[in-house]
Amino acid sequence: MKLLRKSKPFWTILGENGVFSSVIRVPMTFPPEKFHGVLLSGMCVPDLKGSQGMFSFYTTNGADVKNETGGVHYPVTLKNNTIDTYISGPENTLLKKGGELKVPLSIK
Repeated sequence: MKLLRKSKPFWTILGENGVFSSVIRVPMTFPPEKFHGVLLSGMCVPDLKGSQGMFSFYTTNGADVKNETGGVHYPVTLKNNTIDTYISGPENTLLKKGGELKVPLSIK
């Protein structure tokens, strides 16, 4: 995978000078590079569906489901103070017919 960053990050320079660093969710840090420290990549990390972090938008307001902001929109209904929906995942390659993996989600 090609790095999007063009320069040497400051934590690499710190590591070259013996300073241990913890880098948390900084954009453009995927794929992570070895340095004297630990890193949790931020933006541009591929998700399980292969996208660059597509977000999900769950709403009880049907008027909001216009795809104006991108992401995947899920209209939901509120019934007895509970929303029953699901979190979608990648294709289920274990089934012959395939299909999207779904994890049930109940919000009270």
